[in-house]
Amino acid sequence: MPARTTRIVIVGCGYGGLAAARRLAAARRPGLEIVAYNRTPVLYNYPILPRLLFEDVPAAHIDIPLRSLLHGTGVELRVERVEQFDAARRCLVTANGVREFDFAIIAPGSRAIPIAQADGMHVYYPKASRHLVRLRAAIETLADRAAREREHLHVAVIGGGLTGAEFAAAARAAADRACARRGADRSDIAIDLYEQAARILPHCPPRLARRVAEILERRGVSLHPRHAIERVEADRLRIAGKQPRADLALCCIGSAPDLRVALGGLELEPAGVAVAPTLQAVGVEQVFAVGDAIARHPPPAGETKRASHARSQGEFAARNLLRLIEGQSALPYRDRATVTALTLGAREAVLEYRGACVAGRWLAPLRRHAELREHRHARGHGDP
Repeated sequence: MPARTTRIVIVGCGYGGLAAARRLAAARRPGLEIVAYNRTPVLYNYPILPRLLFEDVPAAHIDIPLRSLLHGTGVELRVERVEQFDAARRCLVTANGVREFDFAIIAPGSRAIPIAQADGMHVYYPKASRHLVRLRAAIETLADRAAREREHLHVAVIGGGLTGAEFAAAARAAADRACARRGADRSDIAIDLYEQAARILPHCPPRLARRVAEILERRGVSLHPRHAIERVEADRLRIAGKQPRADLALCCIGSAPDLRVALGGLELEPAGVAVAPTLQAVGVEQVFAVGDAIARHPPPAGETKRASHARSQGEFAARNLLRLIEGQSALPYRDRATVTALTLGAREAVLEYRGACVAGRWLAPLRRHAELREHRHARGHGDP
């Protein structure tokens, strides 16, 4: 007698959704029908983006074809925008119609939080490769200006978390190279990193924060803790009682849930979809949610908005979903100790694990190797 078909949909095929799809497919359980929806045909490789400021990164390393990543899994990829998701009715709607499901994993992802800005000042954001390509060109223009006018110019990186620290180092590397090509002094372009908390990397272990701060300062990045930026003006930042100069500004103050999909029947909070410890949506046993756009109870400690966490959650949600199909109860998700790795410019990286922290040039190739993890998988299935 043929096995009953169990219809599973995955909404969002970023790092979390992709990990869930692969884990479900790897179970090779008879009767699973797995359909993954994504607005674009590619996985956007966020971890490698800081390199765009100081290195020519091939487009194939940034936009990685999802069909290659799902090759041989049996997962059906639908490049469509999900317009409505109804947990109660167990269906979703796209421009091509309605699809019913038995179980769902949603991984909507996040968007950069904007900062208030005045007319005449363009603010760049770290999640858009087009912004970073333009920022690199703008730094080149600053170097030209510094060489001609011997003017002291400033690049402001707003937000001193993991993303801000990496981009501050990347901006320093880009400015150094641009100044060297044009005969300007590297001190003519200052890189300023602003953080509203008492230290940079406020949600990371203090030992890692101290090590990263030491490296950034040694490389020529000026750190400004306890500076909450209120607004970006034409060539200034507005802070209570201060107006430091900023000729360019990169905003890394964090991300917000990307909830452009109309999510019906789910409990939503400012941080995203409310989930139980099992990663099931609150009050909806058949729906799991993973990645940056979830609100966990109790909230986790430390920095968790990273690709490695999304992967871990996606795999765990898939395992729990399989347990439900087999008539077992879902298990609570626990954050595992993971390596925190930062690329600090072209030739240096820092790794932290369980309180141990190491840094050095020899780590940079390892970090780059990790950033290209998905790209190498895609190449293994015939993509460029």
